[in-house]
Amino acid sequence: SQVKWMATSGLDILNALPIILCAFLCSFNMISVSCSLIDPTRERVKSVIHRAVFLSFLVMYVFGLAGYLFAYEDTQGNILLNFGADDPVILLGRVGCGITTLFALPMNTLPCREAMLSVIAQVGEFRARRGASREEKRQLLARRRDAEEGGGENGHGGGANAT
Repeated sequence: SQVKWMATSGLDILNALPIILCAFLCSFNMISVSCSLIDPTRERVKSVIHRAVFLSFLVMYVFGLAGYLFAYEDTQGNILLNFGADDPVILLGRVGCGITTLFALPMNTLPCREAMLSVIAQVGEFRARRGASREEKRQLLARRRDAEEGGGENGHGGGANAT
């Protein structure tokens, strides 16, 4: 068989798109990664991003190419389905994929949860500050009213303590 180096139809590209998008699903982790850098300058963060994307591309490309070269045109969408169910090495790979998927959920969910809780806390602080400032404004207005009322009674307009 001949090696198919690139997609020959739009349907092939559409079938691969969810896999490509899923590979970049962890982008919300960048905030915690950049905060954990010793000197988180823009250039250092960009360097981490570029290295991570290149390493992910390299690993995915090597494994995808190896799986494709094993069966060429008969390669199935799930490369592990190209092998028999009784192969112990492939069974180990299937178990590894299951464990990876199992641990990927909390690895993706926890940073998202932390970001959500941070936003909720910031909104709460904003509301508390806004509420406190409203209360301070009410107290200030009440003091002004008291001062004006007190100044109006004694005819001096200087407040309640005016002589």
